[in-house]
This record gives sequence, C-alpha cells and structure tokens, in this order.
Amino acid sequence: PAEEVTKEIRAQYNRFVELTGKQPGYLHGHSITYETYNEAIEELSKETGIPYSMSFLKEKGAVFAGMHMSNASKNKTFDPFEQLNKDTKADVLRDRDLILSADLALIIGHPGYMDADLINMTTLSIERVKDLAMMVDPEIKKFIEENNIELITYRDLL
Repeated sequence: PAEEVTKEIRAQYNRFVELTGKQPGYLHGHSITYETYNEAIEELSKETGIPYSMSFLKEKGAVFAGMHMSNASKNKTFDPFEQLNKDTKADVLRDRDLILSADLALIIGHPGYMDADLINMTTLSIERVKDLAMMVDPEIKKFIEENNIELITYRDLL
C-alpha cells in the first residue's frame, strides 16, 4: 500500500539523516520499480530538493551502459553460480560506442569485498566482487583515460 511505502521511505531517509547528520546526495530506488515506491521517492525528492536518481538522470539525458544484468539480478534469485558467470567488464566494453556517443553515461555497480559477514547479510555478494574487479581493471582505466572520460558524481550535475 502506498501509505506504508511512503512511511518506510521516510523512515529510511530520517534514519540516514540521524546517522550521518546530513541529507543524502541523491535518492535511489535501487532495482525496485513498483509504482507506489517510485511515487513515494518522487514525493520525498520534491519535498527535500534531493534529486531522485532515475528522474534526474532522465532529465539530463543519461544513457545506461554496462547494465547487462545477470539473470540472478533480473530475476532477484541471486544464484551464486549465475553471479560467478557475470562479466561486468565485458558488459561495459560491449557498450563502448554507447558510452562514447553520450554526454552522460551511467554504469551502475555494487562494488565490494566479500567476507562471511557479507554473505550472511545479502544475496548479492559475488556480483559485488565482480563489479569491483571491473572498476579497478587496467583495461577499463585505459579506456577511460584514452577517451578523456570524466568520472563525476551526482553533485557535479547539480
């Protein structure tokens, strides 16, 4: 129900502010795309002036690159074997032309190191290691440097 979704999003926002002492740089719905969820985030975005990532990026004309999600991510099954087969680097390089043709390209990842605690807390664990490997890969770094790609944050777009 929309009322419960709105209440939960506000609670998460308030908890973030309580923990950090500041507002987040942007709001992001992750991979959840329910209409009531998106509407609640849009509402909070308008009230706080904090950009909602998906709307903000669409307004800026961003293209989404390297997002050839594994079946694990698409289906929310997070099968470890499917995560092992994910090739984030190949996904990004496959979109080389798309990235270079755009003024603004977004590559979403969940980089991180995996340990027993992470395995116990989330089903998206192996993909984090794969995404991290892509982000520090020398070939990716070379691609960025050779094409004068500027890495920016949401704040740089405001």
